[in-house]
Order: sequence, then C-alpha cells, then structure tokens
Amino acid sequence: MQRHHQRLFDCAPATPRRARAFVVDSIKRLEIRVADQAPGCPVLRRASRTDASGRALALVAALASEWGLTDAAWGGNEVWANLVRRPQPT
Repeated sequence: MQRHHQRLFDCAPATPRRARAFVVDSIKRLEIRVADQAPGCPVLRRASRTDASGRALALVAALASEWGLTDAAWGGNEVWANLVRRPQPT
C-alpha cells in the first residue's frame, strides 16, 4: 500500500517563488521529493554555525539511504531522497 501526499508551500516569507513537496509512503521506504524554481543547482556543503542557510542537503545526505538531484518537470530543481523504514523493536 502506498500513500501519496503533495503540498505547495512558500519557501520563505520574503521569497516569491513556490516549492512543491511530494511524499510516497510505503511499507519499506519513504520517498521524498522537493522541487522549487530557484536558479542554479543546490550544492552539498558544510554550513558554519553563523550561516543562515545551507544545511538542507547535509540533512538529506545524513538521513537518506540514497538521494539525488534532477531537473523538475515544471522548471527548477528537484531533490529526491529515499529513507529506509527499519522494523520497530518489539
């Protein structure tokens, strides 16, 4: 059984562009896709404590079993990530 969730949300209050999040929830994995129309490609980097941004891909890389970047169908970039569901201890 799979459940699909899609939501449009504002990237930030001062940012006029829109982003799209798409989640596929299945028994063995959780797939998350986030796309926006920001120019350029996101880059995995190490943000300093004082940086106001730059941590999203580091979180994705740390938590996902696999992830990548593709061109969004409606323009911009889409980051996808798969998270493996681990059995709950009994």
